[in-house]
Formats: sequence, structure tokens, C-alpha cells
Amino acid sequence: MGESQILVYLEEMCSFDPQLRVHLLTFEKPTDLSEKERLAAMQMRVKSAGISWHFLRYHRRPRLLASAFDITLGILMAVRICLSSRVKIVHTRGFIPSIIGRGLQLLGVKWLFDMRGFWTDEKVDGGAWARDSLRYKILKSLERRMPLWANQNVTLSFASLDYLPKDKTVVIPTCVKQDRFRHTSSRTLSTFKIGYVGSASFSYDFDAALKAFQQIHLLRPEARFLFLNRDRTGSILTDITNAGLADVSEVRAVAYSEIPRELDQLNGALFFVKQTFSKVASCPTKLGELMSVGVPVLTNTRVGDVERLVRDHRVGVCIEDFNLESIKAGVAQFLELLEDPKVSERCRALAGDYFSSTKASQRYLQIYEQMLSRAER
Repeated sequence: MGESQILVYLEEMCSFDPQLRVHLLTFEKPTDLSEKERLAAMQMRVKSAGISWHFLRYHRRPRLLASAFDITLGILMAVRICLSSRVKIVHTRGFIPSIIGRGLQLLGVKWLFDMRGFWTDEKVDGGAWARDSLRYKILKSLERRMPLWANQNVTLSFASLDYLPKDKTVVIPTCVKQDRFRHTSSRTLSTFKIGYVGSASFSYDFDAALKAFQQIHLLRPEARFLFLNRDRTGSILTDITNAGLADVSEVRAVAYSEIPRELDQLNGALFFVKQTFSKVASCPTKLGELMSVGVPVLTNTRVGDVERLVRDHRVGVCIEDFNLESIKAGVAQFLELLEDPKVSERCRALAGDYFSSTKASQRYLQIYEQMLSRAER
């Protein structure tokens, strides 16, 4: 289960509307199900929020057969839930669950398609699929139709609206529970520290990030760098060593619950996302987390609404591409911005206005109410 997004929203929605009855259907990896204590704690948390959690085992291989098997089981489970509990709305997150949502819609249930990005293009842009493959062509054709079939859509960025039916699509970015991600220190730290949070592969250009860290080290030799990553600490340490940054860097594998405390020790953070078509519909979760803690960012253009938000609110610097000259110029501007005593305050203001999970949860409830009111006409 996506703890940072799914569960936070549902807990808040149930607290705002005590009459809301939620059934949550997820597919869980075997490794997660094997962590018995963590699973039991999550079950207690979900139950205390008044949510009925139904989870199925996720199957990874053989790839196509496993997906078809999971979708079939999901449809059967979802139909049983809908019939036994008289469900009125099915809310699916992502492309594969939307196949289940479409099936339930044909049975008369209203369907909210929460798309979370252009999934098929992400597969191509990430190198997993070929754009001229039959698999991509079939699934892309289906993905184009999903927003047209759905009763209501949610997307992560205004930049993606040009590719969606605007009359029934709402923008809700990836948001943050702000009482968890909050600024607690004075920010007058003895160590000047720049951070990198999360993935260093797939959609992210870690080589460009390392070049930026090298430039920061040249301009601010006293700077220290913190890398937070749960799964690839070994390969990250190797890359850092090869870049000549091992002596001024620390790599930590931290649980999600520990991230807010770590972010609060940073003067700034950086991340670079590969500039591909699929990213027009993206909103990096880490952006809202960093803004909530008051940490300015060095990042790049052509990623959802990131450029507009960062530049309009003066909470960071966006570079146009990843050549060395652009990185040098971006780093110089970024270090200058970090001297602004008001920048952290602007970050937190943006987070409150735009990345608040409370506001997102209230917006979802409004969408549910509108879908039900339209159904009753």
C-alpha cells in the first residue's frame, strides 16, 4: 500500500465524513506480506480509521500472465465487495487498476479514474518497452480511452490537461500530511548540507545530480551531502566514490517515518528528472515533502507543473537541460537563493497552499459528492 499517498488521504477523508464507508483493495508484494509485525500494525491502523482493507498477493512473473491473473482476481474480489456492500463509487489509482474500474462501471458503479501519470509512456521512456511494440500500441490505445469512459478523472498536473477531457478532469498533485512533514529546527545549522532523497535510477538522472553536487563542492568546500535511499545505498555509494564525493557525503537507508526528521536538517535539496513525454503528467512526491519542511530545490524543467511552481513562488531553481554549463549556472543561482532568509518561509507557504493532503482529501470528497449528485439526476 502506498503509505504516503493512499492511506493518508483515506484516513483524512474518513475523519472528515464519518458516514463515508471505504473498502480498500490492494495488491501486496510477498516480501511485504512476510513482514508480519509491520503488516499487523498496518491492519490495526487501517481498521482504526474505519476502512475495510482487502489485500491480494501481487504476482510478478510470468509478466503478462501474472498481470492477467491479478486483474481477474481483482475483478472478482471487487464485484463481491460492490454487491455485498452496495458500493456506489469505485476509485482506481493508476492504469492497471483502472481496468478493474472499467469492468465495475459496466455493472452500474460510478468510476473515478485517478490516473497518476501516463503509464504506458512511462514504460517506453524508462526503456522497458519499445514504442513500436504491439503491447505498447494496444495498451496505449486503451489508456487513451480510459479518461473518456470514466465518469470523472484526476490528474497530477495542469500540464497534462491538454491530453485529457478537460470537462471532467480535476488536478490534484501528490500531497503531503503537513503535521508529519514540518519544519522544527531553526535552520541556523552549523553544517551546510544539501540532500538527495529517493530513487537514483529509472526516471531520475543521477549522473546529472552528481555533477551538480561536484559543482556545489567546488563553490562551497565546506558543504556536506546527504543521500537518503532505502534500496540502492550500495550502488549510490559506489557512484559517489567514483565522483570523488565520498569524503563529504553520507548515504543512509531510512524508513519513511524517519524522512521528515532527516529533511529538516537540510539547507537545500536537488533532483533531476529525465525529460521525457510521460513526465508531463507527473508530480514528484518529494517536491511537496521538501516544500513542507521548508527546503528549497534545484531541479529541472519539463516535469508536470514543477517549473511553474518553483519559479513563480521562488522556492528553487530549474535548469533547462543537463549539460555542464546549465548545471554550473543552475548551481550558482541555487546557492545564491539559499542565502535568501525568506526562501524557507516561501517553501512552506507553497506547501500549505498547494501540497496539503488535507485540502486534497476535501477535494476528493467534493468529487465523490458531485459524482453521486449527477447520478441521482
